[in-house]
Amino acid sequence: STTKPAGGRVLQLIGSSSGEGVSSLALDIAAIAASHEARKVLLIDVEPQLNEGAASALAHRGHTVAGVGAEGRTFQIDQSSLYVSAPIGAGGMLVSEDRWGQVIDNARANFDLVLIDSPPLQRSSAGIELAGLADMSLMVVEAEVTRASVALRLIERTEAAGGEIIGAILNKRVFHIPRFIYSRL
Repeated sequence: STTKPAGGRVLQLIGSSSGEGVSSLALDIAAIAASHEARKVLLIDVEPQLNEGAASALAHRGHTVAGVGAEGRTFQIDQSSLYVSAPIGAGGMLVSEDRWGQVIDNARANFDLVLIDSPPLQRSSAGIELAGLADMSLMVVEAEVTRASVALRLIERTEAAGGEIIGAILNKRVFHIPRFIYSRL
């Protein structure tokens, strides 16, 4: 994958339908990235469902969430190198389409890795609008639920917007054969 040469890298996670696990995976990837080599990581929470963003979810799990900066739109998690944005979009901080580039460029300048937790295409076109601003996108598909034609449509729309899907995460795989049988095969 080709990436922009200056500043931090921007990775977008996007899915086609609600419930595929994009937000959980984005939070996991952000936590892992922040724990390695003390990279400064920002998770941008775009249009979270029910307007409960990642910062609120982390606070409910017992993590220390502290606001940083004068605007109070970014939160540091457990005094680590992991930061989470306030919910952007529906019910949160509204950003017009023409300002998204500025938001991403500011994040790129201040963080080593910027992860975008995009809403599903089924619910919002914000993820497609952001695809062209990310260096790369990962598509999340739910095992045995997401149809191939729906995934292909998401790839086509992302590429038409100037984005690049570099891979897919198959999430929520179900093992129909018990694991102990797999070990004997």
